[in-house]
Amino acid sequence: MAWSATARLALLGVVIAVHGASGFGDFKFPAWGAPKAPEVPKRVVPPETETRPIVIYSPAFTRHRPGSGDLPTPYHPERPARVINAEKQLREKYGEGLAWREPGLVHDDQAAINILKQIHKEKHLAKVKALSESGGGLLDWQTYTNEETYNVALLAASAWMEAVDVVLGGAGPAMALARPPGHHATPDEAMGFCIFCNAAAAAKHALESGAERVAILDWDVHHGNGIQDCVAGDDRIRFLSLHQGDAYPDWDAQRANRGNTVNVPLPRGTTGKKFLVALEEALPFIDSDEWRPDLLIVAAGYDALVSDPVAQLSLQPESFADFSAVLKERFGKRLVFGLEGGYELEGMPKAVVRTLEPFVGKSPASADVAAEEEREVALSAGGK
Repeated sequence: MAWSATARLALLGVVIAVHGASGFGDFKFPAWGAPKAPEVPKRVVPPETETRPIVIYSPAFTRHRPGSGDLPTPYHPERPARVINAEKQLREKYGEGLAWREPGLVHDDQAAINILKQIHKEKHLAKVKALSESGGGLLDWQTYTNEETYNVALLAASAWMEAVDVVLGGAGPAMALARPPGHHATPDEAMGFCIFCNAAAAAKHALESGAERVAILDWDVHHGNGIQDCVAGDDRIRFLSLHQGDAYPDWDAQRANRGNTVNVPLPRGTTGKKFLVALEEALPFIDSDEWRPDLLIVAAGYDALVSDPVAQLSLQPESFADFSAVLKERFGKRLVFGLEGGYELEGMPKAVVRTLEPFVGKSPASADVAAEEEREVALSAGGK
């Protein structure tokens, strides 16, 4: 039965007559319309005192590996050596210029699961868990699991979220040197080597932790179709993807804009300079006077390198220093980098190193490297 305004006033008069204006006893008013949901308080992110860039890394990221279940061969492009080599070169090049942390200071498995449930259907999470617990196997024709995959994928998502906390706490930039990657994982399924959509999870986590707006940039050579689908319809998030237009997954969605997403498909052979021009032209979509994010999450893939066998763009490791310099100018330290693709084991680690170059400054290791480079130049020119 619908209550008219007149009927509501009449009932209120009866109640006041019986109970008095201030003594309603145990009387409860009828519910006129749906009750207002209580506001959920935002997480309080602890302040950071670290002044160096922070890398979130764990040796546990190497435990997700091929060689079990339906994929008996130990070879696969997405393999532990990716993060092993990148960690080694970062430590060698920058020494004390970087701060290192293992994920887990803020998050536990359930915290990561709660965020992942906002972007993935529960049946997807359950499928990955069940397959891992059974010893592993294929989630699709190229995305494997082993007995460690579910837990390692949760830890990777946590690393991205912890990198967000670093930035929201006032430090940064932060890099989640984590695997498995995530930008192809859709709400329904794993695909393209990706288990859970780490970038989307990090964005949702940022919004729960005090951010009002979050931007995501994907510079992997492949379109971040999973990120696009996982953040669709959330106008607090904007997603910008620059990628090879005809590369995997090669769907129409990667060549058109929609809602809160802008896609920039690039032709084969695109060089670092041309990629940089495209990036600078597209950045106002995710950072302008009309729409200013609290932080930028970079889905940092390195398979656009000319040396990488999986696609046909022509970037060099130093290209990523140029990209980061542009981002630093716009966002300062409010940057989270998270590892996506990149499968050529010599060029990829170098590109990871160059990504952090604009932020590191002079550290003992980098100074030694610079001095060595100067000596090599002098020798090649005939100096002593």
